[in-house]
Amino acid sequence: MKQILIFGTALLGLTAMAQTPVPATAEQGKVMAPQSAQVCAEKTEKATAGTEATKASRPQRTGPSGSTVYGYLSYRNTDDFVPGLYEINTLGESTRLWDYELASQYANLRGMWFRGGKLCGYAVISVGGDEMVAGVAYQELDLRSGTVTKSTLLDIETSMMPYMMSSAYNPADDYIYGFGKTGDFDSDIYAFKRAKASDPSQVEVIRELGTAGERCPSFCYSPVDKCFYGVTVGGSFVRMDTAGNAEELFTVPIDRLATSTSGLTFSPYDGCLLWNPAVYETKSSLYAVYPGEKRVELLKTFPVDQQFNGFVTDDVRLDTSAPQPPAVTSVDFEGPSLSGSVSFMMPDKLHDGTPVTSAMNWRLKGNGRELASGTAQPGQAVTRQLSDLAQGDYTLRVEATHDGHTGYPGVAHRYIGHDTPEAPGAVTLTPQGVSWQPSARGVHNGYLDLAQIKYEVSINGTKVGETPSASLAYTLPDDAPMYAYRATVIASANGLTSEPATSEKLVMGRPFDLPYTVIPTAEQADLVVTQNRDGSPEFGEWRFVEDWGGVACFASGWSYEQPDDWLILPAVNIPDNSVAYKVTAEAARGSSIGSREYFEIWVGTEPDADAMTIPVLSRTRPRSRNWEDYSNVFAVPRAGRYYVAIHGCSDPDMKDLIVRNIRIEATTEATAVPAAVSALEVTATSDADLTATVAFTLPDHYINGREIPADTELKAVVSSASTVEVTGTPGQRLSATVSTQQGDNTITVHCIAGALEGQEAEVMTFTGQDLLSYIEDYEATLSEDNMSAHLTWKAPKESLNGGYFATTGIKYWVAELLNDGTINPDTEPVLAGTDVFEYDYTLPAGTPQAFRRIAVIAENAAGLSPARWYAGFAMGTPYAIPMVEKWENINPSYQPLRVTASGEYADGSWAFGQPELVDPSFAHPSNPYTLVGYTDADRARLRITMPKFATDGGATYVRAQFDFFTGANSARDITILASSWGMAPEVIARIPEGDGWTLCDVFLPAKFIGKQWVDLAIDGYVDSPDHYLLLSSYTVSDATGIGGLEASTSALTFDGRILRAAGLTLTVADATGLTVKTGQDELDLSTLPAGIYIATATADDAPARALKLRLK
Repeated sequence: MKQILIFGTALLGLTAMAQTPVPATAEQGKVMAPQSAQVCAEKTEKATAGTEATKASRPQRTGPSGSTVYGYLSYRNTDDFVPGLYEINTLGESTRLWDYELASQYANLRGMWFRGGKLCGYAVISVGGDEMVAGVAYQELDLRSGTVTKSTLLDIETSMMPYMMSSAYNPADDYIYGFGKTGDFDSDIYAFKRAKASDPSQVEVIRELGTAGERCPSFCYSPVDKCFYGVTVGGSFVRMDTAGNAEELFTVPIDRLATSTSGLTFSPYDGCLLWNPAVYETKSSLYAVYPGEKRVELLKTFPVDQQFNGFVTDDVRLDTSAPQPPAVTSVDFEGPSLSGSVSFMMPDKLHDGTPVTSAMNWRLKGNGRELASGTAQPGQAVTRQLSDLAQGDYTLRVEATHDGHTGYPGVAHRYIGHDTPEAPGAVTLTPQGVSWQPSARGVHNGYLDLAQIKYEVSINGTKVGETPSASLAYTLPDDAPMYAYRATVIASANGLTSEPATSEKLVMGRPFDLPYTVIPTAEQADLVVTQNRDGSPEFGEWRFVEDWGGVACFASGWSYEQPDDWLILPAVNIPDNSVAYKVTAEAARGSSIGSREYFEIWVGTEPDADAMTIPVLSRTRPRSRNWEDYSNVFAVPRAGRYYVAIHGCSDPDMKDLIVRNIRIEATTEATAVPAAVSALEVTATSDADLTATVAFTLPDHYINGREIPADTELKAVVSSASTVEVTGTPGQRLSATVSTQQGDNTITVHCIAGALEGQEAEVMTFTGQDLLSYIEDYEATLSEDNMSAHLTWKAPKESLNGGYFATTGIKYWVAELLNDGTINPDTEPVLAGTDVFEYDYTLPAGTPQAFRRIAVIAENAAGLSPARWYAGFAMGTPYAIPMVEKWENINPSYQPLRVTASGEYADGSWAFGQPELVDPSFAHPSNPYTLVGYTDADRARLRITMPKFATDGGATYVRAQFDFFTGANSARDITILASSWGMAPEVIARIPEGDGWTLCDVFLPAKFIGKQWVDLAIDGYVDSPDHYLLLSSYTVSDATGIGGLEASTSALTFDGRILRAAGLTLTVADATGLTVKTGQDELDLSTLPAGIYIATATADDAPARALKLRLK
């Protein structure tokens, strides 16, 4: 397999191309630009070289128990994060060892294990989790440096069989086991699989899973228990054997588990499994799992959201000649005593089951430090007294050694001495005091003297008392300015203090007088109450944002379900119920992800959603991502204390409704003004005429709650691009038609009773033209000088979404595209005109040659269409000869290289790399890098086209020289093709077979001399994934001196049959320039047909020698 190749995609300098702009599929010239217009940079990949070490070089141990655990950190919510390998311990402390060199190519390591002194695993390119994998390679890395020393591409193009979403290595049988799909990318069939560790491409199904929920995103092997452990998608902790038989042990107490791969490993020195589950939360935690006790213990909640997707340790490597682990039977320390005993039973068998017949050495360690040692017989019970230990949490491990072979340890955990009290629970603050649940245990399950516990109570950081009981009386002022109070309780015993426990905030104080504006400041944000009634995670709740584009605001977050989120402002005092009051809020859409954000404004008498009974603003959609005012009036039944609330009620899966500058003020208006209309809806639109018809029900009550007399005439004012008035009586259903404008329109309705204007309601609708679809019959012809293209097309026949569009008045833009369909930001689109159907796209003189996707884009009143049909050319200034290309540092000196990747060439791929990593026989004597053509299919045809060059500089003869590998495992039927303006590609040379690296001279036929540009392409066949087309270098140069026989011929002789040139490479071309024979030192030309031939003799960096020959 191709260890040189990381993933089977085009690498730096290679551009996949379609031959002609034929309508059908994206790769043939059509592309749909992202609606959000995000620019996605082209990813490049680079083959990696390294020297395989014989032994892993280990960093310093960091674990409190002496353990060394490594984790691949794939995500951390910090700006400077780069994925890589970290050391982590049971305290949750991590130290970065190295950044993963392929992380910039969107690759991550998964399923890590140690084998043969190397860190091994899968390198995975994913564009959206485990279900969206674009490429997989098996890799071996140097632990110390992170250098990739081996990389083998796994073919997942037709089957996902080689890819394991989660995996574990069993050193006992040298197989990799794991979970994954068995069919293609879209398959929903999952299986428990295994692969040979020596060849991970050879995968077999052990057992198909009944459902996808049986697979384990967290998965590892325990060499002590000789089984696999895993956590299923549904949260079941299971034990599995190598046949895939699973036994559920318990359900993990972790909510909202995600399905992505997450770190789980057995740590022999810690005597437990370490686990960092992936969860749908904004935080991440490290846990210890004890399968025998069916217990999960929280070790650390990380300060920022981060995810380890793999853990691995090589503290103890499998040794079948080592003893089995001793069994720790008791750890006996009475009460808080620092002296006690540890008892254990010596093993009587080796790891492979062989009985032990002689005494063994043993060592007892505490947190990695030796406490005692001795010798005992197989199966002997041993008790060792320990005294004057330091107080603390101990991981005790006992190791047995037989004939120099040390086995896995037996492990026990015990806190020795006085333990630290756990934090008090359920701290509750009321206006009259603080209460809590008392501490009942030590944080390490150690000895805790409950009679010695005292509690220190603080409010907002100020100590207010100390007590041995579980409550403290304290009176908060109710006539002070409004303030947010929080109580904190700390338990202490025997000089050890618990973590602080804090209550929810309690907002108390005098209500604010009107007018009152919530900007918000951080102090104001602390006074609001948020209620998340839809049950979404934290990221779906209202939150205070100190800097959103330079201003502070509240943002609603992201909810997968229908949002029901309340932002309740601090209380205000409304002194008079005889006038109306007004709420004004600035609001906007905070994200380009979705535009169906909605909110309401309500008023209530308590800071609770259920108390919000006075409507102010009905369901309203922010008009844009710009801040705009939204306001309405309301009335209250009586003077008093009231709360204003913003209700987030967007459509599901929207992101960030944002609000700020919420102002509450009195008006001079009476309260007997009509309420808002109800059941407001758009019933019809006319896209051609730009009109919309709305229907609504007139209100039957005023905003103060009183009924409107039934005979009252109400005037409804309907406004958009125009304003229309209709009249009716309370409760009557009316409709009206108003003018609109192209795009989204806000239509507002409010009622007037006499001279009193009522509450406003609004609805949004779209009118006008839809975006246009693709242009028709697009053709593009490149100019003779390679600097312009003549484009012709016809108008689109349909719209993008099936909506209305006009067939005239269409503007056409010509633009260069990136490969994702967005306009290249380094170029300016050109307006071809309105209702025009041809254009000459011309580059400025001297523009460098590049592969350019030239598109014609239609624009109407709806905007630029994202449907873009392009023609791809290598366009720009042709290179002057000579050209010398050796791929120095895998960086082509001449661009662009173009890969033909459609039709019969679809199974071929190209990359750069070091040939000896593919096969030692491919090593080049002088050039470390080569261009490699290959396939992952059974066979393939390959073609790659070189950058264009000019031959109109006065040369009579032009020679191209290629350094090919020919021989075993090389491509066959390699040909060189030439083309130019108005000339289709034609074969000008056939490369003969050889037995290694061969310099091949090709003379351009006369028809390609004097041209403003010429293309040369390499074509060939590979008959299996183990065959390659390798090109180490190429040159194109003026060979006029050769053609005129002006070069030295003293070293080149011909006797009528044999052509000789000692130590030189010989090439013979016919009169058309087609190479017919190559060789070294001498060639027998007696088999060639009669005619005129040119013979050349070359050596590295030496002038060519030439003869013109006539064969009879």
